Amino acid sequence: MKDLADHGSLSSRWSSTDVWCKGDVRLVILRSSASESSAYLLQGPSANLLVDCGDGALSALLDQGVSPLGLHAILFTHDHADHAGGLYSLLSWMRVSGRLDPLRVIVPLGARRLDDLLDLFVRHARERLKFGLNVQRVIPPREIREERFLSRAAPVIHGGVNESGRVSPIACCAWRVELDGASVVFSGDTGPCASVRELSCGADLALIESTWGESPVRDLPAPGAKRESLLRIHSTVDQARWMGEWAAGTRFIHIPRRGGGAED
Repeated sequence: MKDLADHGSLSSRWSSTDVWCKGDVRLVILRSSASESSAYLLQGPSANLLVDCGDGALSALLDQGVSPLGLHAILFTHDHADHAGGLYSLLSWMRVSGRLDPLRVIVPLGARRLDDLLDLFVRHARERLKFGLNVQRVIPPREIREERFLSRAAPVIHGGVNESGRVSPIACCAWRVELDGASVVFSGDTGPCASVRELSCGADLALIESTWGESPVRDLPAPGAKRESLLRIHSTVDQARWMGEWAAGTRFIHIPRRGGGAED
């Protein structure tokens, strides 16, 4: 296993701007910060894909010189705000900019916040909406074969935690995307689980959550029921290494602000 310090495998490379390339495929980490925003762009000759769409995804795409009109699909790991909060503005920009091509949106079945957001957008846009939204809801494990790409969803361990430490499970998944000869795994938010480890086997790159960094003692709230619950639904660096161990390269993502932490 190789992490970011090893610059990926011999057939791929990282740049200092969090861009990974293999052949004609390019991955850009647009946003990745716990409780703030997560969004990842995967580009190839066959398709432009967005995985998660946290706040600021639209401006990050435009900063990269990528028009959202060229996106073929958006895949979501779950519906927490830091992973889905930028969707409405992205869809609105597409509508105002005259998008005509259908957009595929793939979400875990039961992601109610995403369902509500999509419904709100369609109701608000009404007759002004000129492109179709093709929404597919999946229950992991699931493989989806598209003309342009292949995606596989795997179950993960995540949810919300209240002050008493109770975990409320949510609809969530990790994704493995095969595009133009490259394979990339997106763990999303998850506690340590074998399904992500298996999904990463043989992948060119695994983006694995490491919300608690090297030191859960420093990053987590004070000891108690909430702390123990948060440990179950997010991962440390060592746990992330374990989940990405069978991939050719790994990159730790979703690192929190120091002194902060992740509630979702």
